[in-house]
Amino acid sequence: MTTRRKVTLVVAVVLWLPVFAFLGHALIFVPLKFRDLISRFESAKTAAEERDAFALAARAGRVWEVNRLRPQEVPERARHITGDWVLELEWLESSAWTGTPYRAYRHVIDTNNMESLYVRYDR
Repeated sequence: MTTRRKVTLVVAVVLWLPVFAFLGHALIFVPLKFRDLISRFESAKTAAEERDAFALAARAGRVWEVNRLRPQEVPERARHITGDWVLELEWLESSAWTGTPYRAYRHVIDTNNMESLYVRYDR
């Protein structure tokens, strides 16, 4: 292999490496991160787990909306959640595949645990 070919190969690898890193982050890492985050958020069983899940949700992404849903407004994928206090949490980040924001739904055990979701500007 000639020197010119080696230099061309090194330059091509150096130029394409950031492109592959960006695509890997956007198409693989972020969806897996939010799948795990949504799973933890929706599967919390105790008040302590719920508090930790809310704190993790606020830390791991940009929480865009926190909505209280009536039972009629709950989407099909969250119909198994019962109760009059169903929380919908929506992040600003969205799926690169579908373009829809990441959302999680849960029945709130203790409303005091939601403190970590609120942004305090006066602190």
